[in-house]
Amino acid sequence: MASSHPNMRNLLVEVPYKRGVRTLSINQRLLSQETNPSPTFQPAFELMPASAPFGKLRAGCIYRLRLKLVNVSAIPQRFNVRCQSAALRLVFRPGVAAPGMAVPFEVEVGCEEPAEIHEIVKVVTERESISLPVSASVLSDEAYETYLGSARVKSVPAGTAVPRLLSTSMRDPALLKSFALRPGDTDAGRLKGLAPTRIERDPLEGAAAVEGAAAESDED
Repeated sequence: MASSHPNMRNLLVEVPYKRGVRTLSINQRLLSQETNPSPTFQPAFELMPASAPFGKLRAGCIYRLRLKLVNVSAIPQRFNVRCQSAALRLVFRPGVAAPGMAVPFEVEVGCEEPAEIHEIVKVVTERESISLPVSASVLSDEAYETYLGSARVKSVPAGTAVPRLLSTSMRDPALLKSFALRPGDTDAGRLKGLAPTRIERDPLEGAAAVEGAAAESDED
C-alpha cells in the first residue's frame, strides 16, 4: 500500500460534519479497529500497488499500468490525482468515491526519445495525500532489442502489476479531442468522425460545363 500523509485542513474543517455510510467491507474494517485499537492515523484511501515500476520500455510506444484506489472509510470522499511530468498521463474519473468503492486508476508512460523517469504522483483526498513513486527506463530500439536478448529479462511473480503495451506509436494530439481517455482503453484513441474530403474544382471548368449544358438546351 502506498504511503499517505494527513490532509489536516480537511480533517479539521470538513470531515467532522460528514455523515458516515457503513457497507459490509467498512463494517469489517471498523470491527478490526475496535478489537485492536491504535492511536495511529487511519487513512481514508488505500492505493495498490504502493509503487508503479514500469521497468524497461521502448521509445516511441505508449504503456499503461493499472492501479486500484479504494475508499476504506465510512464516508464518501472526493479525490484528485496530480503530476507535473510531461512524460506521464494520469487516466481516471475524478469525483466522489463511495465507502468501500474501488476506483480504477491508470498511469500512462510514453516518450519519443530514450529517458529515465523517476516521478512522484500525488493522490489528494479529503483526509490524506498519497505518494505514488513512478519509475521507467525508456530505451532506444537498438538498446531495447539488446535488453530483450540478454539474460537480464526475468519472469514476473504472480499477482504483480505489469504494464501493458497500448500503442506502438505515439498518440496524435487530435485524438484527445474526440474521446476522453478512460481506464481500460485498448488503444491510443480514435477519431469520433471525419468530415468528407472536399474536392477542389477549377472554377473555369465549372463555367465551361454550364455553358455546354446551355448550348445543348438551345439546340433542342
